[in-house]
Amino acid sequence: MIARILLFMILPYSDAFYEANIRNLFPNNLLYLIISCFWISLTIVFFARKSPKNKLQTALELCLSLFFIYAVLGQAEILIFKNLFLSLDRANIVCVILSRGIPVIITIILAVILFQNEYNYSKYLRPIKNMTFADGIIKPIFMGICYVIIYLVVNYYIAERVEAVRLFYTGKSEYPEFFARLIDYRNTTPALYGILFIKGTLFGIFILPIVNMFRRRPSQMLTAIVLIYETTAALWLIPNRLFPDAVRMAHFYAAIVSMLAFAFISWILFNRLKIKSAGE
Repeated sequence: MIARILLFMILPYSDAFYEANIRNLFPNNLLYLIISCFWISLTIVFFARKSPKNKLQTALELCLSLFFIYAVLGQAEILIFKNLFLSLDRANIVCVILSRGIPVIITIILAVILFQNEYNYSKYLRPIKNMTFADGIIKPIFMGICYVIIYLVVNYYIAERVEAVRLFYTGKSEYPEFFARLIDYRNTTPALYGILFIKGTLFGIFILPIVNMFRRRPSQMLTAIVLIYETTAALWLIPNRLFPDAVRMAHFYAAIVSMLAFAFISWILFNRLKIKSAGE
């Protein structure tokens, strides 16, 4: 958390973005930042305690996965509705990514050093069938399709039930039928479907290090995937002036539900990796 606060202060945000967001964080909403950082830290400690790999492998694979899923892909909504966030230009988006990603990397390194258990690694790293083309390409693409469906359904039935969300994005209080809303997305935000598909596919690609880490332990794999994906929900806890509180919390609840469902689908797909038998 200290690293994130310092980065808030030293990264070259534009004056408009700083005025609208950074100063709004302190001190009234500091509690939300503490809860969000604690959430991420507990997730990282779980991997440090449960990973069957050595410290270097654990740190590298977790950094790769968590940095992109938490810090980078969490910006997708900004790309979708960029007309609503005029203060967020490319430089500010890069600063936001760094302010989230650098503390995550520092926390991972510290957690691995402090909490990594000394397992008998050879016990867990026996020969295993390599990931196939389907595991690395086809399944993430299928996950991209699933993500689009989950996002649209959960967003409609949870987030958009809140009138403040409808007013924020459309300026209208009416709650349209589901398919009418999909048509409205196509007409007003044509990039939505493509960005969601790319985001879901990238989720599938960057979760592969976590799948690889726990592929011998299905129950822990499920827990690990849920924890990684749910870090994106933690982003919505921190108040900011880009999203009114009612809109932000509606997205928070929708993110918890949608990422839980998406994590379960991911686990079903990737849990089919098989261990080599002794005769192979």
